[in-house]
Amino acid sequence: MKSIYDTKCSEYFDDVSGLNINLHDEKESEVIFRELVSTEGTSWFDLPDQCWLVTSEKSNCGRWLESYNNKNLDEVSSAMSEHSGWVNSEVVYFISGYRCVLSSSWGEFLDNWNLFLSFYDDCPIVVDKKASSSAFIFTPMGAILSISG
Repeated sequence: MKSIYDTKCSEYFDDVSGLNINLHDEKESEVIFRELVSTEGTSWFDLPDQCWLVTSEKSNCGRWLESYNNKNLDEVSSAMSEHSGWVNSEVVYFISGYRCVLSSSWGEFLDNWNLFLSFYDDCPIVVDKKASSSAFIFTPMGAILSISG
């Protein structure tokens, strides 16, 4: 695990200095994916039918694309905060695939979700390290799906 600023991905986060965002190496990322998402598949797009993210109840809790384009960050942060019940100090994982995982506190993610989506916006999965039966998915069409299993 390395600070995002010490990786080739730093360009996506250079607008804000001092964030505690980490990029996990491929082995660490795969362990996180296999433990919190699925023992099969590589991303949201090929999860098996029995995966908890696929079988769990989903609700649309907001729209990220318009807020991203209009730089209205508070709207998304508020919607996600209301639907999660997660604690701001808890570690969350931003998962673009089984070999690429970022981590930060929930509070830092809420304050900088737009930077994470600049990094990857094709159905990333956000899960809390401790509350692994709930997650968020950012769809390519701009919806934020809240998932609870």
